[in-house]
Amino acid sequence: MFNKPAHMVTVGDYLQIHALRHPKWDMRLDEGFHRVEWIDHLAGEALDPC
Repeated sequence: MFNKPAHMVTVGDYLQIHALRHPKWDMRLDEGFHRVEWIDHLAGEALDPC
């Protein structure tokens, strides 16, 4: 299982982006995961929710 804090994620990591679906036995090994391709940090006005 992948356990890493958000600030430690790097390009190339695989993150689970979808919840497990049922039946679990019917899921493929990589289903629901996506490879991190780009990382950036938001600052200033980009963080403003309005």
